[in-house]
Order: sequence, then C-alpha cells, then structure tokens
Amino acid sequence: KFARWTGLVESLVQKNAKTGQWQYVAEWGVHDEWALIQQLGLDFSKVPHPVRNTEPIHDCEPLLTFSPALTMDSDDEKDMEEHQKAKAAMRATSLRAGRSVPNA
Repeated sequence: KFARWTGLVESLVQKNAKTGQWQYVAEWGVHDEWALIQQLGLDFSKVPHPVRNTEPIHDCEPLLTFSPALTMDSDDEKDMEEHQKAKAAMRATSLRAGRSVPNA
C-alpha cells in the first residue's frame, strides 16, 4: 500500500555578509497528516482520547532571531501603512453607525 500527501514549507534564507551569497537558515513545515491517516485507513473513533490536554502552554518566544534585526522593504512598509489606514477608516465608519468593531 502507498499513500500520497502534500504539505507547506517555509524556508528562511539570509544573505551572508562575508560572501554575499544567500544561505539557508531554517525551515518550518506543515504536512497534511490527515490525508495520510485517511489513506492508511485509520479510524480515530476507535482511539481512546485523554481526559485533558497535557500539552504545556508555550511562551511564544520566536524560533529564530536575526542580527541585525530584519526590516521590511519599502513596498511592504507602504502596504502595511495602507492596511492600517483602511482599518482605521473601517473603525471610524462603524463607530459613526453606532457599532463597535473589535480590535483587528
């Protein structure tokens, strides 16, 4: 029997200041494990589940840090500024209509 499934991978690269070459720094991947499980014919209704989730709460520390710190390029900064203006306009319009808008 064989199975086939897909996934998404984000590869992080950074320019080496000494050589000027782009270098692989890290990778983060998510695989469609549900597709694999279905193709293998596993039935989760027969798997006992724990009474509670024992996964610890994580402190949200970044996986990577860069030195010098990463910065957005000018196109990204412009897009972010336009997005912030659109959010503010949406909030102002909703407040004039008497509706509150959750922080977005």
